[in-house]
Amino acid sequence: SRLHEALMQPGCALVGGKIEPLWHRPPLLIAGSRFVREQYSLFDLGDGCCPAQKVIGANFGMHVGRLADEARFSVDLGRKDGRLIGGEESELCRRARSLGHNVFYVGKATVNHQILPERISWRWLARRFYYAGFSRALVGGKPNPTHHSRRVQDIALLLPMLIPYIAGLLVGKFSLFSISRN
Repeated sequence: SRLHEALMQPGCALVGGKIEPLWHRPPLLIAGSRFVREQYSLFDLGDGCCPAQKVIGANFGMHVGRLADEARFSVDLGRKDGRLIGGEESELCRRARSLGHNVFYVGKATVNHQILPERISWRWLARRFYYAGFSRALVGGKPNPTHHSRRVQDIALLLPMLIPYIAGLLVGKFSLFSISRN
């Protein structure tokens, strides 16, 4: 109902809310890092309501009437064939904003996101960072985290995950280059 209230505001096309974890076993030590939390689709901009650059699919709504033909995800993005490609929500938010619509965050609209045991591993996390890089190559631009962390633990914990992220970015850029040449 809180998402619906926000969608009824003039010009609002997309709205998202807070996403808190429901761990199915104790999380990895690095799960406290904001960068890692984002890979788990956790989203928290506080308890208030504010404009947002993007929303996360685990807790969002769209005003189909305002978006009309743009009320869709890109078929080139999203999870399929076992690949953890993402970015479809961010790309939809970019399109909505380019059409003059607003995207809002509503902190009181909270859901619990289940994080299954197979996702609570270094291997899954490295794979997720790889596909985060791959997805960035597909959508272009620079990374747009929901936060701008300067916390030492966030930066230190991110360093080992830069390797799979950069590998995914390079593979994604190479695949785009190969497609454009054909």
